[in-house]
Amino acid sequence: MAGENIIDKASLVNNAKVDFLVASFWRSFFFFLIISLIGLINFHFGALQFSFNWLILLVAPLGVLSSIIYTFLLKKVELTSTTAFAYFAPIFFFLIDSIVLHNNFPLRIIIGIILLVIGGIGFSINPRTKQVKVELTKMVWWSLLFNIIWAGCLAYLFKYLNITQGLNGVSFFSSLWFIISLLLLIVICFKGNLNSLINQSNRRYIGQVAISKSFDAISTILWAQALTIVAVSQLSAIEAIFPMILFFLVAIGQHIFKLNLKEKIDRMNFSLKLFATLCLVIGGFLVR
Repeated sequence: MAGENIIDKASLVNNAKVDFLVASFWRSFFFFLIISLIGLINFHFGALQFSFNWLILLVAPLGVLSSIIYTFLLKKVELTSTTAFAYFAPIFFFLIDSIVLHNNFPLRIIIGIILLVIGGIGFSINPRTKQVKVELTKMVWWSLLFNIIWAGCLAYLFKYLNITQGLNGVSFFSSLWFIISLLLLIVICFKGNLNSLINQSNRRYIGQVAISKSFDAISTILWAQALTIVAVSQLSAIEAIFPMILFFLVAIGQHIFKLNLKEKIDRMNFSLKLFATLCLVIGGFLVR
């Protein structure tokens, strides 16, 4: 997952002329293509069978919006900020599990939730001004909140279809992302931008996206496999190690391999982000 995010960020930064919709389409299309190929050649994850259940059709437009929002966040916000806020997700899912499913949680989980909040706030603060980063506008906040809701829709819908219909991960994501890709293509055609899909300025971006979606497809299949055995809130909390991995990979990619990720990692930013990462990791393990 970290490899996917880094390549997605670098590809957009280095190909700034790529249109929002075009970037969103190519990411969605290659994700659909690669995850379908994995399903066709590796039956360990179950046979690929397309399903167009009415619930999949219902959430597909939300997937289109999520893809566009992700493009927006990659262009406007530091990479570590976009992913750290995802760790508000365990709080959201734990509330669902406790209020809707009436589960009781011990004190360690409450402490873990508090640490997750502190860690998320740490990635949103400018260490020099001690204020929220200027790029975290109201639109960005709403975008991040939507992504948490979208992640919940994906997780709970997949678990429901897996339990009730036996739908496996490759079939669920291939079916859903086929519709998402098709809807994005229709919107691009409607706007008269079809020719921009394969113009010269986009060809380099297309190659980079194919690599990032390979990482994405593999991590998504494994995520789906895990969801068949654990609760959504548990899996969401276990993912707390991700920001730590991403944080150090971003630092290595930017300072050693000279990738242009537009991430601020001076001494003050490094110290704050390291502290926030530790809070997220510890909090995630406490609530798992």
